[in-house]
Amino acid sequence: MEMNWLLDVPIAHRGLHDADKPENTIAAYRAAIEAGYNIEIDIHLTRDGHVVVFHDHALARMTGDGRNVEDCTLAQLRELRLAGSNEHIPTFEEVLDLVAGRVGLLIEIKSRTDKPVGPLEEKMMAALRAYRGHFAVQSFDPRVVRWLYKRAPGVLRGQLSCDYASEVKLKGALRLLRVLMRDLRFAPWNRPQFIAYGVTGLPQKRVSALRAKGVPTLGWTVRSKQEYARVQPYVDNLIFEGFIPE
Repeated sequence: MEMNWLLDVPIAHRGLHDADKPENTIAAYRAAIEAGYNIEIDIHLTRDGHVVVFHDHALARMTGDGRNVEDCTLAQLRELRLAGSNEHIPTFEEVLDLVAGRVGLLIEIKSRTDKPVGPLEEKMMAALRAYRGHFAVQSFDPRVVRWLYKRAPGVLRGQLSCDYASEVKLKGALRLLRVLMRDLRFAPWNRPQFIAYGVTGLPQKRVSALRAKGVPTLGWTVRSKQEYARVQPYVDNLIFEGFIPE
């Protein structure tokens, strides 16, 4: 499966966004396309079954609204504006139409452990069937990567992870799950074709071992040239924001 596009061109995290172009907006994606960068996006399913592009489960940070994405219809989300701009939450189809294969797309599926895997993934695949361009799909949820391995083997799939340093006080089963996810212990089960790992946790023994076996690593989120210089020996490409990589 051809993945040079994923490794050779830096990936703009939620588009090439700034104070005037909020993250995950048409304006941020257009800027990334014009600059020639691949684009990382995040997708959710609305209450009425539409795939929309937005990062958080909760709407509050970007819109001031107290609801969650999954509790709203597309019409309700259309009424909201992002970070004080005139930009709205785009649908997945709008983003595909805009990008139209001009740069690569790295699609993150936002899942919840209390929800089944499948409905969002099926909708995503339906939208991608007619798409003519490079794309890959990733998720923190090992179940999602397993779903892709079993149900969409022709789609380039990646496992997201990090050191989960902010969750060190977790206990019991959830703590064990985070340790397994941190150390990529689900890889033999869900067969990721690339790893996307939080740069604050690099270098990491298991990531390095998988990379040595031919599984490429993307580093997220790189926010300066200095940070990239530090992690460059451990990654094959960067997911970046806040600076322009060379």
